[in-house]
Amino acid sequence: MRTLIAIGTASLLLIQVGILGGCSGGGERAEPTAREMLGDPPSYAAVREVYNNRVDGLARLWARAVVSVSGSDAEGSPFREQGEGHLQVVRPERVSLTAGKLGKPMFIYGSNAEQSWWIDRSGSPSVAVIGPHAGLTRDDFVALGLPVHPLELVELLGISPLPEADRPLVWSRDGTMAGFLTEGVLGYRLTWIDPQTFDPVRIALLDERGEPLVASMLTGMQGVRIEGDATRRPRVPDRVVVEVAGTDLSVRVSLNDPRNRRIDGRNFEGETLLEVYKVDQVERIGGASADAAR
Repeated sequence: MRTLIAIGTASLLLIQVGILGGCSGGGERAEPTAREMLGDPPSYAAVREVYNNRVDGLARLWARAVVSVSGSDAEGSPFREQGEGHLQVVRPERVSLTAGKLGKPMFIYGSNAEQSWWIDRSGSPSVAVIGPHAGLTRDDFVALGLPVHPLELVELLGISPLPEADRPLVWSRDGTMAGFLTEGVLGYRLTWIDPQTFDPVRIALLDERGEPLVASMLTGMQGVRIEGDATRRPRVPDRVVVEVAGTDLSVRVSLNDPRNRRIDGRNFEGETLLEVYKVDQVERIGGASADAAR
C-alpha cells in the first residue's frame, strides 16, 4: 500500500494549499518540492485543453480486457484470479466489465443510471447482488472483493473530461507529477498527471479528510479507433491497477483493441442480465429485498 500512502500524504498537501476551498492563509508553508524550486506547475487551463482533447471521442468505449484480481480471502489466505472479457462504457453511468474463460463470462460487474450489480457464475448456485446506487454502496462492492462502485471505475480509468472551473495545481513531493482536485461521482478525485504529456498517471478517490479510499495507477497510452471517424484518435491506458486503502486487494485491467463502436444496450440492463444468465440466487439491496430463483 505504499502508493496509497504516498497519494494520501500528497492529497493532504493539496487540501492545505486550499484546493478544496474555504482555506485561508496563515500557518507554516510546507517545504518546497523539487519541482517547486524549478518553477510553477502547468496551469489548469492548459492541462484541461490537452486532457479533454485526449478523451474527446470516448463517450463510448469498447475494449477487450484481461482482468486479474489478487488479495486475501475472509480466512486471510491469499488468492489470485485472472480472466478475459470486455470493458464497455457509455459515459457517464453505463459501465460493464466482464471476465471469464473461453469466451464465457463468469463475472459481470456494471451499472446504468439507476442500478449497479455484480453477477458471479463461477460456482453453483450462481449468485448476484443488484440495487439502486443509493442502496448499493462502495463498501458493499469492497465486501464482494471489488475495489470500487461501478460508477467510480470510469473515473479511475481517466477517460472522463475535466470540468471547466479553474483550480490550482501542485507538484508532487518528488517533483515527477502535478496534481489537482475535482469533484468525483461520490466524493473528491485527486488526479496526478505527467507534467510533459498531461496524461493521468495516478488517480485517487478521497474521503472528506483528503485520505485515499481507492487509487489507480495508469501506464501506457494507446489509440482508440472511432467507427466512421478517422479525424480523431483519443487515447486510453494500456493497463490500470486499482488498490483499496487498508487492504491488500488489487485489480489489474489490461485493455486491448479499444474502440468507440456501437454497444448493445442490454449490457447495461441489470434485470435483463439476470434473466440472460439465469442467475439462481439474487440479493436485492436498497429496494424490495428477496432471493429469486431464475
